[in-house]
Amino acid sequence: MRAEGRSALSAQSLIRVAGVLGCVVGLGCGGGPTTQNGDAGAWQPTSDQQAFIAQYCDAIGPCCAQAGAPADAGTTCQSTLLRSGVSADPSLRAACLAEVQQLAGESDCVPEVANRADPCVRTFNEPSGPQAAGQPCAHNADCAGSAGTSTVCIVAPTPTNLNAPPICVVRVVGKAGDQPCVGTIFPEGVTIEYGVVLDGSDTPLNHGVLCERAKGLYCDPATRVCTPLLSESTPCTFADACASRVCRSDGTCSGIVSSGHACMPAACDDASTCDPASLICTSKRADGTACTDSAQCMGSCAQGMCSPVTRAQNLALAGWCG
Repeated sequence: MRAEGRSALSAQSLIRVAGVLGCVVGLGCGGGPTTQNGDAGAWQPTSDQQAFIAQYCDAIGPCCAQAGAPADAGTTCQSTLLRSGVSADPSLRAACLAEVQQLAGESDCVPEVANRADPCVRTFNEPSGPQAAGQPCAHNADCAGSAGTSTVCIVAPTPTNLNAPPICVVRVVGKAGDQPCVGTIFPEGVTIEYGVVLDGSDTPLNHGVLCERAKGLYCDPATRVCTPLLSESTPCTFADACASRVCRSDGTCSGIVSSGHACMPAACDDASTCDPASLICTSKRADGTACTDSAQCMGSCAQGMCSPVTRAQNLALAGWCG
């Protein structure tokens, strides 16, 4: 997603990677490993699920090495997956494992976190814990997911109980007008969330919708409704409401322009980036081309070269590789 005009609200909100649902750089919220002491509220992985976690972490190892991550024999990966949880569906887990094994050694070796139908995305989006929506949890793994949803463990302090425990929340992708929305999904797969306690309420939501920018929508944090993105010159109050992600100083959204056009005050399209010297949009560089910043690449800049791995995929990789 573009760096220009980033909303102040974004910096105050929880950021997750769709599919591998972690707090900014991990897969599963809350510190420490999942409790496995017989607590009825904690996920107790089956032997098959434990085997999947071990196999997945072995399979992602070459991708970690390719990214220059330290080798830790899968310790970080296994700890992360025990917090995020995995699906109870063996066919889904098998498809995920096959995908990662097939990708091993390729330049784009990370599952496609932006694709919510991807088997690995679904495997981590649909955990198999014992806690139903609205029940307390310590990690995503403790929550009971279901097909086609994204179920997570979310902190839920209320005006009268700032120390309220995290709860399981079920989210589905919404359409225009759907409410209450709890976050916006960006095309790369990153989700910016706005919390589950609405203004004026003392009861956290246990179900909510996510609005997709790829479908022309954003979650309006004021109304909590999936709302169409604002076009050029439309009045705006924050950047993420604009299709360009730039809310200008005059309180209107900037336009989006392509390579060769001036990028001030407009925003460059996804295929180009703003050259800071000329202030002209220039085409993003091909994979394998030298770079100094991820904004220059279609994916990301890794070790001085453009890589097809996106920044969202890198966030997921950080959770698996340490």
